[in-house]
Amino acid sequence: MPILSPRPRRAAVLAVLTALAVLGLAACSGSSTPPTRTSSSSSSPSSSATAAPGSGKPWVVGVMDRKGPPDASELTYDGKPLVQGFVIQVLWKDVQPTGPDSFDTSKIDQQLAFAKAHDLAVRMRVYAGYNSPAWVLQSAGSVTWQGTANDAGPTSYPVPVFWGSRFQQLFQQFDAKLAAKYDGDPQLRELVPGMCITNFAEPFQRQFSEKANVASASGKGYSDATDQACLKNTVSMFAKDWRTTNMAMAFNPYQSLTKQGSNDKSEASAQASVQVPEQIAKYCVSELGPRCVLGNNSMKGNTRGKAYDALYTMLQGLHQPLYIQTASNAKIQDWQAALTNSVEVGAISIELPDGYQKWDKATLQSYDAKLQANADKLSTT
Repeated sequence: MPILSPRPRRAAVLAVLTALAVLGLAACSGSSTPPTRTSSSSSSPSSSATAAPGSGKPWVVGVMDRKGPPDASELTYDGKPLVQGFVIQVLWKDVQPTGPDSFDTSKIDQQLAFAKAHDLAVRMRVYAGYNSPAWVLQSAGSVTWQGTANDAGPTSYPVPVFWGSRFQQLFQQFDAKLAAKYDGDPQLRELVPGMCITNFAEPFQRQFSEKANVASASGKGYSDATDQACLKNTVSMFAKDWRTTNMAMAFNPYQSLTKQGSNDKSEASAQASVQVPEQIAKYCVSELGPRCVLGNNSMKGNTRGKAYDALYTMLQGLHQPLYIQTASNAKIQDWQAALTNSVEVGAISIELPDGYQKWDKATLQSYDAKLQANADKLSTT
C-alpha cells in the first residue's frame, strides 16, 4: 500500500508556500539567490542565473563534476566560470550507520561549505538500495541481488525490500531529517532521493536480465505495480518534505518483471518501454511543477538504440528542466558528440565523467552557454 497519498494541486496554496519559501531563503542568506562568482562577467553564464518559475531555488545550470567538489583549476577558464556545480554523493549507511537516532552529516557540510565558498550549485544524490544501513536491511528485510556482467561494483549484494511499506517508512524519516537541515541551504539546488534503487542511482534499472533477481524479487512480493507505487511515493514524499529544493530523477526504459528476455528491437517495443517512465514523469510534474527535474545517466556519443531514442524524445516533449549524466569516460566514445546530444535533447546541466579534466577547456566552456540558453527557454515559457 502507498505510504503517502498524492497531494492535490491548488494554485493558491502553492503560491502562498512559494512566497513563504522565498522569504525564508532571503532571511537565511540575505538574498533569494546566491551571489555570483567574483570572477564572472555580467555576460557570462552563471549557475545562479535561471530560477525555476514559482520556485524558491534556481535549477542547476551548466557543466558539473559528478564525483564531488572539482579541483580549483576546473572552476574557471580565461576569466570565466567553467565547472558550474558538482554532485554530493550521500550514502544512507554513512549518515545513519547505527540507527534512526544517528545522523552524521559532516561530509555533506564540508562539501556544501566548499560550494558556498566558490558559489557552486549542488545536486545531492542520496543512495539507499545496496547503500542502506545494516539496521534498515534487518528491520525492513532484504534480498540477495546479482549484478549484471557490465555492472561496476559487487557481483552479489543485499538489496532492501524497497517496495515494502516498512522500508519506505524508514527512508521517509531519513528524508525528512535531511530536508529539515538542508532545504534552506541556497547552494543545494536539487536532490535525488534514491529510495527505490538497487545499486545505482537509477530507479528504473532493475538488473532483471539476471533470472535470479526476478525470482528473489517476486518471492518477496515485488511486482510491476509495487515498483511503480514506490516510484510515485518517492515523488509524494519529496513534495511533502522539501518546499524549495528541486527534485531530480533519472529515467531509463522500463524493466518489467513480467517481460524479460525479449529480443524485440522494433519501434513499437521501444515506445512501449517508455510508457511507465512517462507516467512517472508526468506524475512528478503534476506534484512539483517546475521543481521536477527529469534526467538520464546514460548519454554517449552515438545512439543507444530505439528505446533510448524514444526515452529522450519523451523527456524532451515534457518541456521540463532536464539534466544529463554522460556515460563513463571509458564508454562515452566522442565526448563532444555526447555533450552536443545532451544539449539537443534540451539539457540544462550535464554531469561530466571522471577524466573530463583532460578535455579542451575552451571547447568544454562553450557548452555552459548552450545549457544556459536551454534554461532560459524554459524560464520564459
